[in-house]
Amino acid sequence: QILELLEKPYFITEYRLQSRLCPCCNQTSHGHLPEGVSPRNFGPRLTAALSLMAGVFHMSRRDITSLAKDILGIEISLGTVSSLEGLVTDAIAGAHQEVAEAIQKEEVAGIDDSSWRKDNKYACLWAMTSSRLPLYRITVDKSEKSAASVVGDF
Repeated sequence: QILELLEKPYFITEYRLQSRLCPCCNQTSHGHLPEGVSPRNFGPRLTAALSLMAGVFHMSRRDITSLAKDILGIEISLGTVSSLEGLVTDAIAGAHQEVAEAIQKEEVAGIDDSSWRKDNKYACLWAMTSSRLPLYRITVDKSEKSAASVVGDF
């Protein structure tokens, strides 16, 4: 068996929307994307993969753009990578809050911290885990107040 990367491990779907000016009423009508199609240029799997590179694998935005270009053949800007990270953060906020609430009901949990860099400044990554749940939170410092914000009422 030989495992090989695809030459182009992605596909592009192009949607063309038309606008027309009504000669009678002088109103412009605009076409709409099909239901479920995002107006963004990147699909959910590519968005998640690029964000995973930053959040889990700690790649710099510059390294992500290089990998996207060199391996995937996709040219993407540093700002777009940052924007996609923000979208993913917003998308998982509800699930993150659910875990934060659920871990408070666990019988036993542990907490640990590690130095972290956020926006090129010192920060602290906290991990609170039980046998069932992991909770991660980044705070601006390693203070007692920051620890309390992670531990909550546990």
